[in-house]
Amino acid sequence: MVVIHLQRRHRPKCEAGHKPDSFTAEVEDRRRAAKKCSCPIFASGTLNGGFQRVSTRARDWDKARAAVEPYLDAGSWTIAPPPEPAPPPEPVPPPPSREEEPATPVAEGIERFLKMHEKEHTAESTVKKYTLHLKGRRKGESENKTLLAFAEEAGIRFVEEFRTADVRVLSESWDVGFGTRTNRLNTLKCFFEMFLSDGEKNPARFKRPRNRAQREDDNAPRIPFTDDELRRMLEGCRLFGKTKREWPKKKDGCQVVAISGFRDYARKWNGEDVALFIEISYYTGLRISDVATFHVSRLQADGTVRLRAEKNRSWICVHVPEFLRKKIRESAAKHGPYIFGDPRGRKPDNVTQTWRRRLELLWEGCGPWEEPPMHHRFRHTFVRILLQNRIAPSIVARLIGDTEETVIKHYANWVPELQEVTTALTKEAFENRPRYIS
Repeated sequence: MVVIHLQRRHRPKCEAGHKPDSFTAEVEDRRRAAKKCSCPIFASGTLNGGFQRVSTRARDWDKARAAVEPYLDAGSWTIAPPPEPAPPPEPVPPPPSREEEPATPVAEGIERFLKMHEKEHTAESTVKKYTLHLKGRRKGESENKTLLAFAEEAGIRFVEEFRTADVRVLSESWDVGFGTRTNRLNTLKCFFEMFLSDGEKNPARFKRPRNRAQREDDNAPRIPFTDDELRRMLEGCRLFGKTKREWPKKKDGCQVVAISGFRDYARKWNGEDVALFIEISYYTGLRISDVATFHVSRLQADGTVRLRAEKNRSWICVHVPEFLRKKIRESAAKHGPYIFGDPRGRKPDNVTQTWRRRLELLWEGCGPWEEPPMHHRFRHTFVRILLQNRIAPSIVARLIGDTEETVIKHYANWVPELQEVTTALTKEAFENRPRYIS
């Protein structure tokens, strides 16, 4: 009986850590404790008096066995080509198949993907994120490996060669948290969707185990700023851009500390501009990109701020008080229609990052903080104030351009007033119910 042996030949960059050019059999590969890899499978044996080892061009054992069946049937490593079939009477052109399409090199596919999103006017921050996840900003990024770097290391030349096992190995090499890993995998899903035909599986779509800590992190309540923390920030804005001699004496409740960085932005923007940036943030709940590129035309005659959010492109309309409207108009007369800097002629992300650094300087001087301060907490503060004043979650969701489910899941859990109402209603409902012990 003629027997052909199948063995997996491991590459220099084997995901399972096997030695280069070593071989493992199928029984070793299927052990429960064995590490999985996607190295190619070779067939070896003696047919018609001649020994030979050939590649099956497969990574799966079932496909490898199917690849050696023609050799077994012929009894030789040399297989004669099959006879040409007779031409049909009425030849019909076959439909275009995936195999006939030319393979796409990985680097070329990434460039095509990024150019497509640029032509479709995708948000610049989104294109920047795609670029970072797919090919990176610089060479030598080892901890959070990009798709292009992984393909070069694993010897994958074309996009169509990627398998689910490859993407899983890539994701496991990232030294990031669960949420960041999900964000990176979403980028890979969008990328591979561009090169898939109907019915093909996206290699970046697979189930991942989630532990209790990750589920609790997803459902964790958002932490807003307290009113005392807001007062401390606004009091610190009085010192922004002033020298140490010009600083007033400390007041009760103000913990402002002297730092040299306050003087860095004293040329054009002063503490009043930083205070206005903070007030617009928590009076409207806008994200930092929408506040940094705020145009005075967004302030309507009826006292509302109406704009289209940069992140999810949803329309937002929020009423602001008269004192804030007056400060916005005064800032427009001083700095122009873009009250926090004209983003035209430069990337909007640069304006956002500049104001993020100014806020970090302010927070450094107003510390310490129980929770790390960040601009998105102003959005949580906006929701906190509304919910504490008995505003329905459906209305809050419309004001922030989000869904009611998100508001209930992340924001309403920590509002003590809502819990008090729930407790009072439950107590009233069961007050006169029958009971065994009187």
